[in-house]
Amino acid sequence: MNYFKEIDIFPDGWIFLLGGNNNVRQYWIDENRIDTKILEKWAAIYKKRLDFFKKEGITYLSTFAPEKLSIYPNKTPFTINDRFIPSIQLRNYLRNYFDVDDIIINLIPYLRKQSETFQTYHKTDSHWNFYGAFSAYQLLQAHLGEPVYTEALSRPKKYAWGVLDLGGKLIPPLKEKIFYYSSSDRFKRTFANELVEFKERENRTNDAGLHVGSYVIFENDDSLSDKKVMIFGDSFSEYRDHLLTGLFAETYKEVHFIWNSSVDFDLIRKVKPDIVISEMAERFIPKISNEYT
Repeated sequence: MNYFKEIDIFPDGWIFLLGGNNNVRQYWIDENRIDTKILEKWAAIYKKRLDFFKKEGITYLSTFAPEKLSIYPNKTPFTINDRFIPSIQLRNYLRNYFDVDDIIINLIPYLRKQSETFQTYHKTDSHWNFYGAFSAYQLLQAHLGEPVYTEALSRPKKYAWGVLDLGGKLIPPLKEKIFYYSSSDRFKRTFANELVEFKERENRTNDAGLHVGSYVIFENDDSLSDKKVMIFGDSFSEYRDHLLTGLFAETYKEVHFIWNSSVDFDLIRKVKPDIVISEMAERFIPKISNEYT
């Protein structure tokens, strides 16, 4: 049954984002191709990034957080043709320019495999949960050749009934029993910019319009790696420590998280990280902005 143009709900309470501004149906179901002009813009962005990181001697990885429909098509009546998934379309196009397997990490196969054992996305949310974030972290660390904080899997979890982003689109909102990762005391947040402090002070930490530009730094005196990492990401990484950013903070000496789809070259030169990771939701690929760097 279609409740809104943006979502559909399927058996056992699984909700998927299908429409709205992100045009999920257009690519995952209707099998549209991304406009070549958009792909060319992405190619220019990656060329600029790769030239910069090579010159600066910094390790760079890029990844796209999969749409839930990429991982759990079996929870819907749809058959998804992988060739039309935006991240796959982009990777295939960029093969004309560089070895994408070394730079753009495809999370879809591993998350699908993990999802056979663990539930990696909450039923009523468009984002991965802790198990999804850990799977992404594990694969990124494997590509980097860096250690994995496996103790995260045995850490206590915080359980609560709550309304997540897709469940909140229903009338009345649909609640789900959810859990969050409880980070250890091995690291601490040592910096939060004015935007983050405002959100926390005004109890507006989940306001969608107040995320871009959030900047936090975590430091770990008991880290598994002495390297410094910068993450340019979004709500799949988070400025808080319960998803991907928190797992990196458990691992590295210093972690900077900046909520942005662009990569800030001036800030990177100032911070001088060993590793830079850019993460972006897969559904935003066709909506590239001319301001992206």
